[in-house]
Amino acid sequence: MLKIKEVSKIFDMPPETLRFIERQGLVHPSRSGDGQYREYDIKAFGELFDYMKLRGIGIPVKEIDACTHSGGLSYLTKRILREEEYLKKEIDRMELVGQYLEEYRRQIEFIQDNPSLIWIERQQAYRYIVTGSSVGGNETYKDQSGLATQWRKYMPFVSLGFQTSSFFTKEEVWKTKWIFIVPEKYAQALNMPMNDQVGVIEEQNCLCAYARYTGSINAYGCFDFLREEINKRSYKVRESMTAIRLASETEKTGGMQYIQLLVPIEKTYSNYRE
Repeated sequence: MLKIKEVSKIFDMPPETLRFIERQGLVHPSRSGDGQYREYDIKAFGELFDYMKLRGIGIPVKEIDACTHSGGLSYLTKRILREEEYLKKEIDRMELVGQYLEEYRRQIEFIQDNPSLIWIERQQAYRYIVTGSSVGGNETYKDQSGLATQWRKYMPFVSLGFQTSSFFTKEEVWKTKWIFIVPEKYAQALNMPMNDQVGVIEEQNCLCAYARYTGSINAYGCFDFLREEINKRSYKVRESMTAIRLASETEKTGGMQYIQLLVPIEKTYSNYRE
């Protein structure tokens, strides 16, 4: 027979937790002759092991009695199958997270090594929702799709960004739509909620760059280098420019922020990023 303090040390479990498990009717220690002390025999020890195993699987306390007593083995089998299905989904999701993190790390490394490179690349498709707007520096929050709260649950796949129809005059730059944006491949793999207010950016050739800036993200001077490249090579801009926020270094650089710029164009040339 083991006293509660001995069992507590063996399982690294506070005596209060052992008493809680007992109150739930999941473990049945006996009492000493005078009734003052709990004593754990091999049966109670086994019940405690069963409890810990089922909690380790992920089964909540309120369902353990059905697994070990009232429901029998048939209930236990069904409950384990449910946990298997849940874990398979989690494994699939973690594989997606791993893929996303590798892509994100490569972007950050590329910013460090190529801070001013402009290139043309076939960009992947995206889905986005409009969450607000900015006109002349006055920002307004408005979740047009009604999906913003749900989309926030899909971090880290969802990024903050903005779109502007043109960036060739100061007036146009200061008219932007703020968006939540996610690559199409992740939106589909995660079965993210959609409605007719969700925008689509098709897979297409884009003039690409990473911009560094301090202050306002839609400051006119932030896009000088893109305007120069477009004018120099006579590119025809097809659609709105999309900017995706990537990272920031507020302490080291006094507020430096980094964004990915995608400008859909019609003309292409051989300056591809490897």
